[in-house]
Amino acid sequence: GVFAFASVILSLYLIFRHVQFYSKPKYQRYIVRILFMVPIFALHSWFSYRFFRYSVYIDTVRDCYEAFVIYSFFQLLVNYLGGDEDAE
Repeated sequence: GVFAFASVILSLYLIFRHVQFYSKPKYQRYIVRILFMVPIFALHSWFSYRFFRYSVYIDTVRDCYEAFVIYSFFQLLVNYLGGDEDAE
């Protein structure tokens, strides 16, 4: 519980700093989405432990967000490498 709480606080601070200094939205949009994975996984672990009966539903939400983060990571890499216009 303590480490989950600490990871949520630290990652939310980092997300806040990225949003506060939103100077490269082409990249930071995806970085913030990836950073939100830490609080979601930490809260997932705590809620799954606390509410064991509902862990299947909580796992579904986590898995959907994990797929979204994989997509966001791919888009971040594409943007770092010059965008999808160069892929043709």
